Amino acid sequence: QRYINYESEDLTDEQWEFEFRTRLRNIMKRKFISQKELAKRIGTTQAMISRYMTGQVMPSARVIDKMARALNCSTEDFFYRHFS
Repeated sequence: QRYINYESEDLTDEQWEFEFRTRLRNIMKRKFISQKELAKRIGTTQAMISRYMTGQVMPSARVIDKMARALNCSTEDFFYRHFS
């Protein structure tokens, strides 16, 4: 299990983005939601979800909020909590 000290300023932007992608993938897996289904729920394309998940693009705060609502979780779940 990995726990990250989010009080630390030591994390790089790349590390934050990696954590977001990892948590998004894990939440989707746990909830059995495909990229296509998430895209439909938030009003975007599967290709854009793929870009978020591969790190080509980091979603805006507004999109992260939409994702959280679509996945029935908190926006904090993408950054601050540990998922196994």
